[in-house]
Amino acid sequence: MTSMTPVKPIIFYDGSCPLCRKEINHYQRVDYKQRVEWLDLTTNIDRLETFGIQYKTAMARLHGIDASGTQVSGVAAFLLIWDNLEYYRYLAKITRVLMLEKPLEIVYKRFANWRFKRRSADQCKGSCRIPPSSLK
Repeated sequence: MTSMTPVKPIIFYDGSCPLCRKEINHYQRVDYKQRVEWLDLTTNIDRLETFGIQYKTAMARLHGIDASGTQVSGVAAFLLIWDNLEYYRYLAKITRVLMLEKPLEIVYKRFANWRFKRRSADQCKGSCRIPPSSLK
C-alpha cells in the first residue's frame, strides 16, 4: 500500500479480456452515480505501480483499492464493487452475513487460475491472449 489514498474506490480490470470487459461494462452501467473509478489495467500500468501492484499479479486476479487506500483482490474486490453499487449492496451484505467469502474465494481462485492460464497460453483466440513480454 502507498500513502496515496484514493477519493473513491478503484477497480483494476483486464480490459483486453472479453469476459472481464463484459462484466465490468455491466457494473459501469449500474454505477450511474460514479462511485467507483474503473481502470483498465492494460492502459493504466502507471497507476498499478503507484499502489505497488505488479502487472502480472493484477492480470491473475481482480484488484481494487478501497477509499481508505487498502488493497484488495479476488472476492474482496468484488465485495468492494458491490458495496458501492445501488442494488449490489444487498448481495455484499448477504455474502457477509452468510459468511460466504471463503467458499467464494475458493471458487474464484480456481476460475482466476483457469482464466489466467488460458490468457497466457495459446488457448485464447485473437486479442484475448496476453503477450508474454507483458508478464515479466
